[in-house]
Order: sequence, then structure tokens, then C-alpha cells
Amino acid sequence: MNNPAASSRVSKPNTTAKVCAPRGGELNPERLKILSLKNKHLHNSTSLMKIHTNHIEIHYDISGNAHGPWITLSHSLACNLHMWDDQMDVLTKNFKVLRFDTRGHGQSSAPPGDYTLEQMADDVKGLFDALGITRTHWV
Repeated sequence: MNNPAASSRVSKPNTTAKVCAPRGGELNPERLKILSLKNKHLHNSTSLMKIHTNHIEIHYDISGNAHGPWITLSHSLACNLHMWDDQMDVLTKNFKVLRFDTRGHGQSSAPPGDYTLEQMADDVKGLFDALGITRTHWV
């Protein structure tokens, strides 16, 4: 069963991981309060910063050193941009940090059907183009 098309597809994930918000929702207010106290760089994380690209809306957050180089944090499956909350204190000292919810996660659009790696790459390219990012570290 070596179907290349099947191997490049990602099914819509279950987004109930520990640090993640429920699908399409916000973190519970009590959890958000705890994270905000722990991490002063969450100021944009609850905003609805969205860009429309590749037929979806992508939710994103930018924090950190305005003069530093870009670093883009891509979360794992079944999570969202809050996966990186604990690293923000360190990263924002030297970097301009872009975090985003991938297609079907967090507050980004979740259109029906399977998602391909090509779609997800096009989503990121559209996000970079809209924000004027031409060079970034990728994590």
C-alpha cells in the first residue's frame, strides 16, 4: 500500500491535546489566566489576528523583538499556537516570533476534507507573503 497521494494527506486532527484550545474555541479563561501570569508575551495570543489566504483564514500571533530576525513556530498535530507559550520568554528577547494555527487547528479555518502537505505549505507561503516575511528560522 505505497500510495504517494495517501502519504501526503493529513486527516483533520482531534485537537484535545493538553495545552490546546478546543477546536475552534478559546482556551478556558482559568487556563488563559494562569498562562498569562506565567508568560507575559501572550498579549497578542487572544487577539483575532487573521489573514485570508489559500481560501482559508489563518490565525496568527507576532511577539518579541521588533529588530530581531524572524523565527516561525509551527505546532504539532492536535495542538495550536499555544503549544509554544512556555518558550516565548526566551525566544522573544532576541527574535520576532510568528506563531500560527495551521489549517484545521485552533482558530484557523477548518474546511471539510483531507488536507495535503502542499495545501499546508501554500497556507504558510500566503501567510509569509501577507506579512512581508522573506526570511525566517523555522521550528
